[in-house]
Amino acid sequence: LKNTFDVCSTRNNETAFIYRKGFNVHSIKNRNNTKKGFTAKKLRELTLWKLDFADTEEALIICEGEIDVLSFEEQGINNAVSVPFGSNAFDWLETDFHILKKFKEIIIAVDSDEAGNECKRELLKRLPEVDSLKCIDWGEYKDANEVLLDGGDIQSYIDGAKDVDHQYYVNLEKDTD
Repeated sequence: LKNTFDVCSTRNNETAFIYRKGFNVHSIKNRNNTKKGFTAKKLRELTLWKLDFADTEEALIICEGEIDVLSFEEQGINNAVSVPFGSNAFDWLETDFHILKKFKEIIIAVDSDEAGNECKRELLKRLPEVDSLKCIDWGEYKDANEVLLDGGDIQSYIDGAKDVDHQYYVNLEKDTD
């Protein structure tokens, strides 16, 4: 896995995900390994998980969770990031907007449930305009992790991602004139 130092286990049987920006710790999110649940500590403004490691020359894949990012990495796809603290928190956009503008292509790869659909709608309104904006349809699966666990090829979902016409999303960038 790429940059594994941002994932570690704790004494409380949790997995800790370290969120960084400029390699400074901004928040820590702990996932309980025995029952579904998270705890989090915000130290600075919210930021996408693993954005510091993303290559602006490649498509950026935005996931809804850290496990999905790890699922992409398991199949050798290393330019995925996760939204922090769930699908309905968008404070990170203000923090990361100037970096997101550097990407030519962004692929939205959120869960195919109601929370994921709402997240996708909000991202389409708020992401900076890029040359190519696409959305992954997971079909019968909920997310990248389900595809991985079923032995599927995540790259095929990336290859099948659908373009989003610029007329369907709103550019909220302020005029700099």
